[in-house]
Amino acid sequence: MGELQRIRTIESRLQQIQDRDNLVRDVIVKELPQQRFVSARQVLSQTDSPDDFFWSVINALTKGERTSNGQMTIVFHEDGIDSDYIDMEFGKSLDRSSRLSLTTNNGITLVDKFLPSATMATFVPQTKNCAKLLGYNAIASWVEANHYDLAGAVRLVFLELPKQPGDDDYVMEIQFPVRKREVELNLRSL
Repeated sequence: MGELQRIRTIESRLQQIQDRDNLVRDVIVKELPQQRFVSARQVLSQTDSPDDFFWSVINALTKGERTSNGQMTIVFHEDGIDSDYIDMEFGKSLDRSSRLSLTTNNGITLVDKFLPSATMATFVPQTKNCAKLLGYNAIASWVEANHYDLAGAVRLVFLELPKQPGDDDYVMEIQFPVRKREVELNLRSL
């Protein structure tokens, strides 16, 4: 019985490796122009839930109208992996002519700014379970295989918003700013 379990474990791991290669093929690189971005920023401890902040900003930006123009986006200035906090900015990209009230709503102060133009490695996860993790892994594998470096804050762009708190039925695109790695050639590296 132990040998059968070992074989199943090996088969499972091989399937994970195969799936990872398929996910890497789904990474798309695109150039994004500078974008007007109306947002609120908050620093949360690892134990804080970002849900209250998330829904307060959605309500402030959409005023209950979820179908208005512009994409809701989270920018992670610090994602909590290398620190004890999460520094996140949540807002909406707008075209330059859009008008949006910058009032304070439920303690949320909105700021009108611009996200810089960037080359982005992007991925849209197909599954809900561990979707963000799968996307991060796919992009990281692509970056390494194609000799790029990460070059800025991660963005999560909602293509379809959750309808209510606790709703896992949404679609997002993960965007990592990247730049081509400079290769330094010298006689020792040959």
